[in-house]
Amino acid sequence: MKFKTLISTLLGLLITFSLCSCDKSAETSSKGSDESINSSTSTQEDATINLADQNFSEPENCISFIDTDAINTDWKVLLNFPCDISNFVFYSINTDLLPSSNDVAVSNKIVEKKLYSCDNINSETIIVISTYINDTVANRGVSYIDSNGKTRYFYIDCDTTGAVQELKLVEFYIQ
Repeated sequence: MKFKTLISTLLGLLITFSLCSCDKSAETSSKGSDESINSSTSTQEDATINLADQNFSEPENCISFIDTDAINTDWKVLLNFPCDISNFVFYSINTDLLPSSNDVAVSNKIVEKKLYSCDNINSETIIVISTYINDTVANRGVSYIDSNGKTRYFYIDCDTTGAVQELKLVEFYIQ
């Protein structure tokens, strides 16, 4: 009888702990989606960006294109999104108009030329861009409309401080 009581108590505690844990993660997710556009903190809407290694082969679920305006197209930039997005645009940047920090609004003339666009991209699709990302000043960017209907703008920054080049998306907003 004691054994059944002990098992019931442990099971009850486990269920309570699980419910509390789910409740806290839901709070974190909803806080992330309410953050302002100029926040450098990641939200559930943020894209991920990576640089493919030499052994990369394109998966079936990808959209692939070549940046014909690039100095060379040796870099394979991989983008994917945690949710479905719309109005994706990959563009060249007017480097003279780059913001000094991501909380500064910039002119819409920062988008020098649209190089590729796609109406809808689902969360399972990987975008593969053959391009060149300048490692001294950002020369390419992306924008898209997230699941909340907000247009988000990013420039692609190349961090060369470590042993390996890393790409990151830096969000900015347009006046």
